[in-house]
Amino acid sequence: MGTKEGDMILYDLDKAAVIQTVDGAHKKEIWELAMHSSPQIKDSRGQLLIASASADHTIKFWTLAQSASGAVSLQFYEKIESTDEVMGIKFTNSGKYFIFSLLDQTMKVCYLDSMKLSLNLYGHNLPILSFDISSDDSLLVSASADKNIKIWGLDFGDIHKSIFAHNDSITCV
Repeated sequence: MGTKEGDMILYDLDKAAVIQTVDGAHKKEIWELAMHSSPQIKDSRGQLLIASASADHTIKFWTLAQSASGAVSLQFYEKIESTDEVMGIKFTNSGKYFIFSLLDQTMKVCYLDSMKLSLNLYGHNLPILSFDISSDDSLLVSASADKNIKIWGLDFGDIHKSIFAHNDSITCV
């Protein structure tokens, strides 16, 4: 769980108990968490990778590690800086990319293995409030406060369709 104070809290659902609290994981609000079982993790193959998107202009990556005694904990893995508040983050199903949206109405597609930028997606006039990825990783759909839904191709970042979908902000897609 991510908090408005920037803390991350790991729960054991079976015991309904807090396992770990990472105080100050971020300096500001954590807006979204995403998870992926990723063989791309260089030093711990096959571990669960968790990304936290924050208003502090950063994305932090964490692994879920288990000690020899069986204790589970979040361990910091890597951080990337952004130019604006990071509003949302998702991993593609294949684990090739991670995608994040910024308060400046853009989305960025980055390679997971190198953390390098692949595509910049521009097209909304107000912040992107929600987005998702097709199961075959070929399309991305975004919803915005500008009342539009856009369907993007993940191969070249082109807009396949733009739909004026509502009379108010679209908060979920």
